[in-house]
Amino acid sequence: GVQTCALPICTEGINSNVNSFHELTKKSSSEYKENQKKKNSKKKYREKLEEAYKMSTINRTKSDELTYEAAQILKEIEK
Repeated sequence: GVQTCALPICTEGINSNVNSFHELTKKSSSEYKENQKKKNSKKKYREKLEEAYKMSTINRTKSDELTYEAAQILKEIEK
């Protein structure tokens, strides 16, 4: 067979691919962390609203506090 690429010639191309991969991995990792944070915040938001609904027949003041906390979480999600 015929060798199509000698190692010293290809090294530069390989290094640029490796660097591109590392940049992509960093980006993907930060995006994953951000998505996880949003997912957890959405879960907390739903839990606060559910608790507020349950409390609405027992303690209206506590229900209002929980609704306010849920609204604060929603603001964080929307940033």
